[in-house]
Parts: sequence; structure tokens; C-alpha cells
Amino acid sequence: MKKRIKTLSAILAIFMIVQITFPTVSSAVEQIKNNVEQNNYYYISDLDYITENNWSYVGYGNIMKDKNIDGGIISLLIDGTRVYFTKGMGAHASSQLTYDISEYSDIYTRFVAKLGIDSSMNGKGEVCFKITASNDGIEWIELYKSDPITSSQNALEVDINIENYKYLRLSSDKNGANANDHSVYADARIVKEDYDISSELYQGIQKISYYDELLSKNTPEENYENHLDLVLKREFVNRIGYWTLQNSIKDDTTGDMKEAIDWLLNDENALQLFIETGNIGDSLKCLNSLKILYKNYKDILNDKENGLVYKKMLIALAISYSTDKIVSPLRFNSPEASYDISERYRIMKKLYDDNLFPNKEEFKNYSMELIRFVMNDSIDNSETEWLRGYSQFKYPDNLNQRLNPYSYMPYVSPNYNQDKLYDQNNYENYNNKYKLSEYNIPYGLNEDGTKTPRTWMVMEAGGICWNISRLGQNLHKVHGIPTVGVYQPGHEAYLTYSEDINGNGIWNIGNNISGWGQSCTTWYGGNRYRLLFNWNNKYFTNMHMNNTQVGNNAGYQLLGQAALNNYDNYQESFYYNLIANSYEELNKKEEIYNKSLEKLDINLDTYDNMINVYKNQENKTSEDWKQLAKKIIDVYTYYPMAMVDLLKIIEPYLNNDDIVEIDILKTAALNKATKATDKESLQANACKEIANALIGSNKVDLASFSFDGDNAGKIVINSKYDDYDFQIQYSLDGGKSWQATLEHQIMLSKEQLNNITAENDIKVKISGSNEIFTIDILNGENVSLDSLTINDEEDIFVGKTNNLEYSIDEGKNWQDYNNNIKFSETQTVKVRYKAYGTYLNGNIMDFEFTKDTNPETNKYVSIKNIKFVSAGISQNGYAPENMIDASPFTSWHTKYGQIADDKSYIVSFDKVKYLSQITYDPAGLNGRIKSAKIYVSLDGEEWKLVAENTNLANDENRKVIKLSESMPAKYVKIEANETYGNAEGPNKYVSGKRFNYYEDLTKEYKEPVIEYSINSLTNKDVIATLQLPAGFTAIGDTTHIFKNNGEYIFKYRDINNKEKTIKAEVNWIDKEAPTATVQYDITETTKFVVKATLKDFSEENVTILNADEDGSHTFVENGEFIFEIQDQAGNIGYVKAVVTWIENNEDTQEEELYVKTNIYQIKENIISSIEANTTINEFMSNIQTNAKSIKILKDGKQVDIISTGSTMILNDEVSYTLVVNSDINGNGNIDIADLSMINKHLIESSIIEDEFKQLAADVNEDGKISILDLSILNKKIIK
Repeated sequence: MKKRIKTLSAILAIFMIVQITFPTVSSAVEQIKNNVEQNNYYYISDLDYITENNWSYVGYGNIMKDKNIDGGIISLLIDGTRVYFTKGMGAHASSQLTYDISEYSDIYTRFVAKLGIDSSMNGKGEVCFKITASNDGIEWIELYKSDPITSSQNALEVDINIENYKYLRLSSDKNGANANDHSVYADARIVKEDYDISSELYQGIQKISYYDELLSKNTPEENYENHLDLVLKREFVNRIGYWTLQNSIKDDTTGDMKEAIDWLLNDENALQLFIETGNIGDSLKCLNSLKILYKNYKDILNDKENGLVYKKMLIALAISYSTDKIVSPLRFNSPEASYDISERYRIMKKLYDDNLFPNKEEFKNYSMELIRFVMNDSIDNSETEWLRGYSQFKYPDNLNQRLNPYSYMPYVSPNYNQDKLYDQNNYENYNNKYKLSEYNIPYGLNEDGTKTPRTWMVMEAGGICWNISRLGQNLHKVHGIPTVGVYQPGHEAYLTYSEDINGNGIWNIGNNISGWGQSCTTWYGGNRYRLLFNWNNKYFTNMHMNNTQVGNNAGYQLLGQAALNNYDNYQESFYYNLIANSYEELNKKEEIYNKSLEKLDINLDTYDNMINVYKNQENKTSEDWKQLAKKIIDVYTYYPMAMVDLLKIIEPYLNNDDIVEIDILKTAALNKATKATDKESLQANACKEIANALIGSNKVDLASFSFDGDNAGKIVINSKYDDYDFQIQYSLDGGKSWQATLEHQIMLSKEQLNNITAENDIKVKISGSNEIFTIDILNGENVSLDSLTINDEEDIFVGKTNNLEYSIDEGKNWQDYNNNIKFSETQTVKVRYKAYGTYLNGNIMDFEFTKDTNPETNKYVSIKNIKFVSAGISQNGYAPENMIDASPFTSWHTKYGQIADDKSYIVSFDKVKYLSQITYDPAGLNGRIKSAKIYVSLDGEEWKLVAENTNLANDENRKVIKLSESMPAKYVKIEANETYGNAEGPNKYVSGKRFNYYEDLTKEYKEPVIEYSINSLTNKDVIATLQLPAGFTAIGDTTHIFKNNGEYIFKYRDINNKEKTIKAEVNWIDKEAPTATVQYDITETTKFVVKATLKDFSEENVTILNADEDGSHTFVENGEFIFEIQDQAGNIGYVKAVVTWIENNEDTQEEELYVKTNIYQIKENIISSIEANTTINEFMSNIQTNAKSIKILKDGKQVDIISTGSTMILNDEVSYTLVVNSDINGNGNIDIADLSMINKHLIESSIIEDEFKQLAADVNEDGKISILDLSILNKKIIK
């Protein structure tokens, strides 16, 4: 055909020389025309359009053959479904395509095509199509003209008579702006007059209308019982698209597509599995995937033992591969799957066959929805078996640890492109660590120098939340365990599947920080996950996580699993939903949906469908909608996110009164969900988390009341109802009488407030509604001496002080109490628990405070200045801190049933105080102190006994222990020598309610200190002086002169006449002159100037006093120069620089370089006969050379030990290779490895070919490698 068209074009070109205006046809063309093969049709994309005279053009871009404007597959909407076409033309409007059809139009008399804007434009764009024909290229006859069409409309189908026309012209004109006007001519062809295009159609399927006509004649029950095969076929066509199926079969010349579809349609089990796998994204990709998998693996699908599970895996992979996004720990975005699907199936089947799915028996029985979560994954095919194998290697006996991504990686911000991960020098280390070569995992840079991150790098370089969670998904999937990701605020987590002891499926959150109540499936509008049945992605769910929203639609996984746990009923409910699609009557649909809910009342699809039916029925009243809402509340109380989401859809269809009633019921349901137990919910904690998250924004109390706050004394109707015009009724007597008002904020009078009781509460309702909302009024709490008292020394109330109020004017005025309020005067204070929130006032009680009259020598130390340090082991609930909390309601008790070895109690003061007295408030009999000793300490280590008391009375009265003289104390220790006891006997425990401490304020304590005459760096003497507080006496001198850095110990006696020491230490005297070394920029004979600079200063911050500006000195001739340098302490040092190698234009003769030795052998720049373990210093001491610089390197790096293959470089010019006798492998030692190399050489299994290794292997240095060398080396190793 192409050859004929080229010939025709050549003839036309000849005629254009004569007549340029338009092409003409000659008798030669007629001859060609007679030879045209008589096909049934020709695609216009296989013909050449005419470009001369601007007969073909586009408004933007290029004319595209068999592609849309963007170079993708042509697609149009047909019957509301996106259909793909492999043949056609793309031409952006305004455009024109002109064809010479004179060769064909007498036989191919019809132009057939589907016209429209490519559906990839998603509703955008608008064009008009026009088709014209001509015989002379001048006069054009209009054959077809369309109305404007957009990409959201079904394609226009044309079948136009073009018989005997010479030219055919296709035009698309913009209708307004031409943005997105991607007009296409799909399946466009010229066709024989009698050719039946419908004969191309695959007869295994029909249009949806065909199935609907058959099914709608039957009852829903008949269809379920007898015609489920038709229902499944209808749904298959519905999901894939009739024309997508037809075109896929027609365009596949191999016949593989038809074979795969035949199998699916004729294997009822396969078709059922396909439908139950769930929604499909890219139907064309799904079909191609199914074709490939069926072609390659059809022979195993009838395997007696595993044929069914192989079939399930195949179908689940085809659908998930074409629909579900994949998420990788190596990159954040979630692209479509693009791996080799056939290879992926082989790998997953192998893991299953090799028993590498730990829950293999569970997996065999998984529903298609669960298998879908396993089969599609982001991990590369080449790494799938590696991850399964490596995880088993690393954690062979602990499955939980093996599946936990934190077992492999640290939480750090990752970089998978860092050079070390690709450096060949690191390959051995990474290979040994991650078993890369064992699984043929590529390593290093790609051939073009680019980098490809791999999964093991996630383990090596670590990652943050999303890297960790996605590796967790990878790990679960290669173990055959369903998993899927979710998002939390600022975080990514993942869900994992397991089964309880009853076989019920449950889901847990891995890498969880926020719980189910703040888990969703869309991150800032992208990276969307699909959960069970795709219920989480319904339009009404709260799916987004961003700066302003925190979604909760991950909870739909729990709802979906509840359906799977009741799978037989779910299936029946599901199929009734499909059956309903074939009936047009809304009443009939509603009837079938109710039937579906009878089978499974939690089927979310059914409620979604039911709501849509309600929306389209004009006769539905608010009452109808309310009854539906009540049913939803009843069914979804323990799936609260579904309840809340569905009620949001229903609310606009309710009248105001019904809204209030539903709000009350919804709030009650949410409150129930927050208290869910295992009886109501399989995963009660998850239910409670979701409900608690929802209750803040979705709980709608009809009214509120508070005795305090901004709305004190008011019944306030919820602000949601501010615009509602209804009458409020309220009752303060338990509903016996009601008062009505139109106000939404009802201020109660003082009399009404006084009439409020806990027995009657406050009841509120909307006039006309039967639902009563109760504001629960609670009795006020009464003051009790069992929970409240005063601490007259602290001047405070202690015990239960929340919501306490007080009066100091006989109850006339009341003020809120807090712990900062002190009652330091003698006075009566009335207290009560105030009315707050919905609590009533409590009773009133009087307390008497007294003014502190203790002398200055015995003042109480407040607990704010005391800190607990230590005590004996205490009983739970009886902490030692209770002894200094100012409260008599708490106590301390040492460990029950255990003799207290440590009966001491130690506190510290905020500063040293002069302790004068201690009081002790006993607790119960057990552990009550009988005799005690009091110790004080200034450092908590050395203690002085300052008081002792014996035979304290065995009662609960306060005990006073007074010091004979107040003593300075930073720490105080009370040591119980004897304690009382009950039947267990004495001296076993220590207990008490309170210790009080008293101080002498007439005395002030200051710590001994040392003062220095100079405190900064100096080269002068420093005088240290001991400063003692009053009462302390020095032992010896109180001053000391430091001429150099050092220490000096002063001695003194403290107030307790105990000898103490304090160290004076000076480290800032520097009397040493600084030093440095000289560095020359030229060190060899030269005719140029030489610059001398200083380096290696003996200390930092040294100043050069007499050098050039840059700190150097330049020699223009040989001579000396003295650098003067000064350190920070003021010391001055001197450094001499001498230059003798500046030539005075006289010739010099350079001395010949040499190396000599009496120990080693030197031959042709090889030094051998070196003993093993020879250090660099030993080696250098055994050679003589006049070289000015010597470097000894191995592999370019400096070494400490000489080894075979090391290199000695003289003056950076001449090099010698060093050979260590017997060190054949070049590690500097002689060992079994060297012996093995000689042995392999002698038996010729591995010949030593390297010259230097040969010299090292010649152990006896006789010029050859023999059995004698092996024997000598063996003896060396043994020795």
C-alpha cells in the first residue's frame, strides 16, 4: 500500500509543476487505482494528508498520527466510559486535514470515525467539527457539521457517504479560546459501502443495555439465584468499558487478548474473583496485564493443589498493578507501577511455592481484597527475593523483629545518593553485610555514571517516618502479609493485617504516633492509598492530611474488614448492589438496596447508593431522611467515622427540628463509641480513638449550662443552631413543667438558679420534638476534714483545693482560692467548694489561722526551701516525699514485709541554714519513731551528730526535737534508732506524716573562698588569700605566693572545730618563652630569593614582632635573621632563620642519589630480604641514602609496617619496591595464608605470577620456589 501511495504522490508531483493550485489525477493514477488491493477499509492515519497550499494545518503543535496531541494514546468517552484507540489522528483546533481519496472513493464510499476532544483533557476544551468534500479543490460541499462538544461529552460517531469525491477535508474549529482543544478523529477510516463494521465486534460481550434488558425482566432474587453469570459479565463490561474491550481485542493481532478475555468470561470462578478484587483505575493497562499474565501462566491455573490461589494471585496482580499507586522508601512520590509484571508474578509465586509466606495457609484463603494488598509493591523485581532472604538471614527466629523496619535502620534524615554507597572500595563491606552478590543485586554507578538507589541503602543510610513505614510495607509484602500505608499529622505510618484466634482479620498501625483517630490516606491531595473496597476514597470521607485538615478515613479499613469477616453475607449484599444497577425505577433500586442491607447492614456501598436514590426521588421528606439517618446511627455507632460522614450528606435534606434530633442521637452514639468494649467492637481501642477524635468537632450537644465562666447562669443553645428559628423549652423540675422561649441564650434568674437540683437536672427540647436533651447537674462537693485542712505554719489550705473558694468577711464575699494565697494573721476563714460547671455549691466550714509568734532563733522553714534527698526503700503509695509536702493526708512508710536496713531520712535546704529544731508528726503505729538522732552536713557526705532524743511517746501527737545550739546545715539527716511496731514487732519499719524544720535567723552562713591577686593569663607572681566566714579559724598562713602554676592547700577549722582543707590552684602563670620552627619556600640550591616563615608554634596566639606584614622574612642572599615572637603572657622568644643555598651565579654540581645497605639486597630498584614485621624506623636505620626526602607507601597510603609491595620514594622521583621474605600476600605478616599460596603454586592450582610475590615466596633465596621453601615457612609459622 505504501509503495502505491508513494507512486501516486510522485505522479501528483509532476502534475503540480503544471498546475500548482491543487493536485490533479491522470490516466497513470487510474492505472494505479486499478491495482489497489481490495481491503474492506483503510485507516486515514495510514494515508498521507496533503500539506501543499496549507491544505493541512493545526492551531498548535503538530498533526499526530495514531496519537493524541500530547503523544499519548487517543481516548474518547463512549457511553460515559473512557475508551482507548490505537488508530486515528490528533489535530489541535483550529485545524484542517485534507486527503486525496480519488484512488479509493468509488469503492470505499464511506468515511467512518468517532470525533471529539481527547478525554485526557478531563472536561476541558470545546470545538466544532466539520467534514467537507470536493472534486476540484475549489468548491467544497459540507457533508457534516457538529454542535460544540467538550471532552466531558460522549464522542460523535459519523458514517458519511464520500462516494466518487476526489478530496476529503476534516476540520475542527475552536469554539472560543483554543486552550485544551485537543480534537481527535478516533478509528477514522474509509470503508467499503457494504462492509459491516459490527462484524469486527467480539461476540463474547454485549453492551450494558443488553444485560440490563435481560436482567430487569427478572426479580432481583431470580437474578441472584439463576443469573449471576449475567450480573458478573455486566459488571465486567461496566468496569472495563465495552469499547475498550472491543478495541483491545481488535487491535491485538496475536489473539492473546481474546484468549485471555475468553478465559475470564468462560471461567465463572475467574470472573467472580476478578469482580471481587475491586475497582480498576486504568482499564487498558489492566487488560494488557491480564493478557501477559494469562499467556505466560495459563498452564498452572488448573493445578489441583494450588490452581485457585495461583488464579487469585494472577488476577489480583493485574488489577492492583493497573490501579494502585506504589510507594517506595527510596522516593516520596507514588508513581504508577511499571515493573515487569510477568517477572513479578514469577517471583511472588516462587515465594509462595517455597513456603516463604509464614502464613501460607491463611494466604490461600485470603479474599481477593487482601491478596491485592500483597501482590503489588514498589520494590524492584531484582530486590524482592533479596529482601525476603536477607530479612530471614538477619532475624531467622523472630518474625516480629524481621517485619519491623526499625530492626534494620536508624531514624535519620537520609541521603541515598552519597558517594560512599556507590564507591567500589566499599563493595566488599556492603556485600558481606547485605548479601548483595548472593542475590545478584547490582552495585556501584550505572554505566552512564548515574546513581540508582537500592533498598539496602535505606537500611544503611537510615530514613525518616515515610522511609521507615514504606520499608515496613516492603517487608510485610515479601512475607505474603497484607499491608498498606496511612498518614498521620506530619508523619507516615502503615497498616498490617493479622488474624485473631477466631480467624477474624484485624489491622494494626505500624510506626504509629497518632492513632486511628488521626490516620488518613491522602497526603496534601497526593500519594493516595487505597484501602479495602476503596471505601476510604468515597467523596464524603475525610481523607486529607495537610496544614488545615487531619483526616480519619483510615478507619474505613476497620469497617471493610468487618465486612470481610462476614464474607458470605458481604458477597450476597455486594451482588444485590450489582443487580440493582440493571433496574431503572428508583423505587425498585431502593427495594434492592434494602435487600442488600438485610444481608449485611454495614455495607457502605449500599448506603452510598441508597442516598443517591433518595436524592433523585422528589417525594422523599425530611422524615424519610431522618429515618435513614437513624438507621445509619444505629448501624455505624462503632464505626463512627462512617456515621459522621454519611450524616453530613443527609443533614441538608433535614428540616431544623430533625437536624436537632439527629444531632442529639449522633452525640449520644459518639459518646457510646468512646466507651466501646470488645463486645461491641472487634477492635474496641481503635473505635474509641476514632470516636474521641471525632467527638470534639462532631459532638453536638443541644445546649450547655455552667455556674461559672463567660456564660455563667445561662442555658446556651449550641451555636450551630444560631440561624434556626425554633422555640426552646426548658424544665428545672425534672420535666414536670416547661417554660418556652425563642431566645438561644436563656439567662436564669437568681431564684431559678437556686431551684436547680441534682435530682431534676436541666432538661431542654425543641418544641415539636420528642427528643429531650438533659444537662446533668451534679451535687456540689462538701468540705470534709478527711480531705481538707490547714497548715498553720505554711499559712495555707492543704488537701483537695480545686474549686475551693473562701471568705474572710463571714460569707458576704467569696473569692477563688489558690496556693499562692497566705493567711498569716490570726483570723477565721470560711471555705466551700464553689458551684462550677454543672456542679452545685458545697457546704461551708470554718478554719482558724494564727499568727506566727516564734522567736527569730526558731523560725519555721517553708517546704518551698526544702528538697528531698534520700530515705529507705518505701512502700508504693507512701513515698518519702510525703514527709515534706505540708499535708497530713499523706504519709511515708518503708517497704511492707521487709526490715528497713536504712532507717534514715535526708533533706537538703536551698542554702545553708542554722538548724535549731525539728518536729515529727507520727502516722500509724507501725514504724512510729521511738528514738532518733539528728545529723547535719554541709556537703551531704560528712555528718555531725547535733541532737538525740529517746523514748518518744507512742502516740500521734507531734514530737519536738530541739538542738542545744543551732548548727549550720545544708543537709539534715534524721536517723531512727528505734521504732514501734504492731504484731510484727518493733524496729522493722519507719513511718510518719510530716517532718518540720526550724532555723535560727540571727545567724548567717558564708562558704570559705580563695581570692587571687590576678585572675587572667600572666607572667607575674599570683597571691592567693584564704577568706573564712565568721567562726572559722585558719591553721597556718592565710596567703600564698604562686611563682609558677601549681596548687596549695590551706587548712582551717569549721564551726564544728573539724579540720578542713581548701585548695588554691593557679594555672594561668606562663613564664616560658614561646618557640617555633622555620619553614622555607625553597630548600634547594637556587638563584632566587628565599622566604622564611614560622610554623609549629609551641602555643596559640603568638605574635611576631619584627617580621614582614605577612609574618615572614625574605632572604635575597645567604645569611641569618632572628624572629622575635611574643605570647599572650608577655614572654618573648627568639627563632633563628639561616639560608646558605642562594647561588652567586656559580655553577654547582648535583650529587648523585644513592641507597646503600648491609642488611638487605638491592637489585634494579628492588629491595628484598626484609624480615616480616619490620617497622619503618627499623628499616630506615638499616639503609644509608643521601636523599633529602623519603616516603614509604602502600597503595598510595603511608604505613607503619613494611610489607611486600610497599614502595620507597626518594626525593619524589626515584622509587624502590620492597619485598618482605615470606610475606607473599603483602600484609606484612607471615601466616597460613602465605603457606597456602606456596602450596597452591607447587601443585599448580594457583600459580604465583607477580614478580615481587615470587621473590617473597623464595624463602631460602635460592632463586626458585620449591618444597624446601614450603618447609622453611611452615617451621617459621609453627615457631
